[in-house]
Amino acid sequence: MNILFHTGAAIGIIALCAQHIPRNPRPVQQAGYGLLCFSLGIITHGILDYIPHCYPVPAALDASLGLIIILLNLLFASGRYRFIIFSAFLGSVLPDLIDLAPQIINKRTHIGMPTHSPYFPWHWKEFSGSIYNGHCLVSDINHITLLACVLLVCLVNRRHLKRLYLQRR
Repeated sequence: MNILFHTGAAIGIIALCAQHIPRNPRPVQQAGYGLLCFSLGIITHGILDYIPHCYPVPAALDASLGLIIILLNLLFASGRYRFIIFSAFLGSVLPDLIDLAPQIINKRTHIGMPTHSPYFPWHWKEFSGSIYNGHCLVSDINHITLLACVLLVCLVNRRHLKRLYLQRR
């Protein structure tokens, strides 16, 4: 699935966890929630890559917009929650960075970076939901469903999200 959808899932994870994160988390709580969000990011990445999907956004645009979304979230995050938010995004994109980034970098730059077989099972051919035959209706439905779920979770938890992003200290 495109990075944009993985970053969208990270926003949903942040919104779900926001209601449980204390107002002034101690460092050990920040670490605990960071680990939880990171783990949920990796798990959702696997689920999203397993379900049938096409790639509606070109790779360069996808990576650029995904990075912008991550950076804007970190920029506007309240300092005490920044590590937790970063952890959700890192978990959501890390499998692609590990398994796919070297091949993509080589394709774009021809620098000969060492590559390897994918470590994450959802990137293995037999467990990947990637559709390459152009029949993307089920993929479009899955993408719309994901975005609708993330939007709903954000709306339901908007009060908690405001606390994570608007409080300055």
